[in-house]
Amino acid sequence: MMSLPSAVLSGIDTNTIYTYKQKQVADSSIAFEISIKGLLGGHSGMDIHKGRANANKLMNRVTL
Repeated sequence: MMSLPSAVLSGIDTNTIYTYKQKQVADSSIAFEISIKGLLGGHSGMDIHKGRANANKLMNRVTL
């Protein structure tokens, strides 16, 4: 098993450890990289009324 650290981008850092088991995959398997670019960003409290897209929510819609 391996552990991966992660950080939460909300003004403070949070260290979390996730454990997982690696699996063998077939040589014919295909991996994908998905990127979301060009978003305007902003402060979630001050700019919430601007209706800007959230990269986390968009990625969730794409992958679920």
